[in-house]
Amino acid sequence: MRTTLAALILLSIGVPPAVAQSMGYAGQRGRDIKALSEQETADLLAGRGMGLARAGELNPGPAHVLELKDRLALTPGQIAATSDSFARMVAAAKPLGAELVDPERALDAAFRTGGLTAGELGRRTDEIAII
Repeated sequence: MRTTLAALILLSIGVPPAVAQSMGYAGQRGRDIKALSEQETADLLAGRGMGLARAGELNPGPAHVLELKDRLALTPGQIAATSDSFARMVAAAKPLGAELVDPERALDAAFRTGGLTAGELGRRTDEIAII
């Protein structure tokens, strides 16, 4: 959270492009939501998550199991059960993705328009962190 907050602050206060590039933020100033890439936004809204679930990646969930169904030699029943599980996961994840993208977009807009107080910044980033 602190790294994201620091990045947001640096990008919002007009860090010179050369400094931003040296910090690994090149090209991020032009994003719709600076804290999220277009792919991250699309993934959240589609219910694919943030890609932060290392434990899940190491212990495949339904999407990965379906991708590997031939190599795993799944039976039709296993494929159907896994597909049902995946559909339930996506149905639950899409609203959460939208719940996260909206306050990220609002925070980015607040940086663009100015007047964001430290208290307001803290409240907004706390809200995003809770989601």
